[in-house]
Amino acid sequence: MEDRLVVVFGPSAVGKGRLIRTFQERRPNRFQLPVSFTTRPPRKGEVEGVHHKFVDRQTFSALEEDGFFAECSWYADERYGTPLESLGDGVILKIEHRGALQIRKRFPHARFVMVMPPDLNTLRRRLHTRDNLTEYYVERRIAEAKIEIAEGPQIAHAIILNRDNVNNNGLEFEFAYRQFERVLQSLF
Repeated sequence: MEDRLVVVFGPSAVGKGRLIRTFQERRPNRFQLPVSFTTRPPRKGEVEGVHHKFVDRQTFSALEEDGFFAECSWYADERYGTPLESLGDGVILKIEHRGALQIRKRFPHARFVMVMPPDLNTLRRRLHTRDNLTEYYVERRIAEAKIEIAEGPQIAHAIILNRDNVNNNGLEFEFAYRQFERVLQSLF
């Protein structure tokens, strides 16, 4: 089941999703991205069943008690989890470091790629560009990022530094993407 299971993790707004989407666009059918469950409300433009399955906390807790999740955790006051049934060969997960630790224990052959921001100020600016994140949630995510930056490298097989910001025409993102693509190719 874990022959080609890749876990991409890192702080919120570090660019994990964009790296994965770009990889899927440029190298279609290489990896599937399962739809995770969350208790947070949808952001502008997010589609139920495409970006996440949005459920209330009671439903999430019942699923957790039933052993539905391969990993699940709290992140910035909300719950997130990956369905166990969605894992298989050729899967790439986008999760946070606590979930990555759970996957590492459960699937020792999985490969872990951490995406890091250049600094917390850049990360804070990225978070402020997201819809419906109050200052409280931005600061909660920055607090989580500090933990992830300290603990994450111990989990990772590879670390990608994403220096991209909204003002550099994507040049830094393209550099980070090329590193990401090379890492994925080298893991298998």
